[in-house]
Amino acid sequence: MSKNVVATIREDAPFVPAGRYYLFSEPAAWTLMPTDEGSGQLPLTLDKGTYTLTADAAPTEPDEMQGMLRVYKLRPIALTLTDSSGNHAALSVSYGADNLAVLQSWGFDCRSAGEPTDKPAETFTVAVKNGGGLLPKAKLEVWRDGDAMRFFRRDKGLYTGKGSLQSGELPVRSIRSVKAAGELRREAYQVHGTEGGLMTGRAIAIGSALALVFGLFGTLLLNIVGLVIGIVIGIIVGIQTSLQEGEPDRTEYREVDERSTAVEIDAPTGGAATLFFEPQAMESFAKLLTFEEMRGEARKTAPKADMIDQLERLAGLHEKGHLTDEEFEQAKARLLGKI
Repeated sequence: MSKNVVATIREDAPFVPAGRYYLFSEPAAWTLMPTDEGSGQLPLTLDKGTYTLTADAAPTEPDEMQGMLRVYKLRPIALTLTDSSGNHAALSVSYGADNLAVLQSWGFDCRSAGEPTDKPAETFTVAVKNGGGLLPKAKLEVWRDGDAMRFFRRDKGLYTGKGSLQSGELPVRSIRSVKAAGELRREAYQVHGTEGGLMTGRAIAIGSALALVFGLFGTLLLNIVGLVIGIVIGIIVGIQTSLQEGEPDRTEYREVDERSTAVEIDAPTGGAATLFFEPQAMESFAKLLTFEEMRGEARKTAPKADMIDQLERLAGLHEKGHLTDEEFEQAKARLLGKI
């Protein structure tokens, strides 16, 4: 048989009961094979002339904005099998690269609107240390797309169970500077000492063992007197070996790595903002940007039309409720003040 996807039917339909199935596309039929071999249910073969499979369109608008990134929540792929009488069965397929590839081979493009369609073969990975509320503290895939750098993150939701696709762009003309920041410094910290004294448990254990040995040896040599002397010697040696010297307070040092790659930009809401990446990001940005762009010279020569683009972006954020009326007016005033 050909490649398949695992589909879940949650409610009975006139031509197929609820359950989990392997869904195959044969030249002339759709085949539904139960995943539970012990159920006793036979595979269903549905003629393509009678039964039509369709895929619901994925939402085109992001579910929310997180700083510079548009967030598209990952939802199961919704398919519908419909017979010639109009009866239908709703199928749910988990969202994933393998299932997307199989469905695409059947003629269905079920990719989320958050999936990048123009990603080049070579991309870079940068780690955000502090995104200032504009980027999450996470690893992002980045590449050059014309006059912008594109960011993308596939959050699988391993701990929350809520995966998402996150994408955004940073216009090159909004970059003020890209430079190394911070340093590797040596930091002192105090280690508290310990008080000296007798380790009671150890003294009892060692003293008892030595007292027994010396006592038996003394008994063989001097009878009762030797026994007493041996026990005393064992106790004294046990105590002496269990005395612990105290340690004074001391100062120790550790290395604190505060190095980063600082990217200062024109914030989407106006003013300046700084994005801090791990130091290794400098190498990636050096391949994506020219020396002049890293110095912010592209920003100095940006056309006035750029103001219109930024105003339109602000208006879009305001209409979607991501900016209050007051925040929108303040950001607009800052932009207009640059003209």
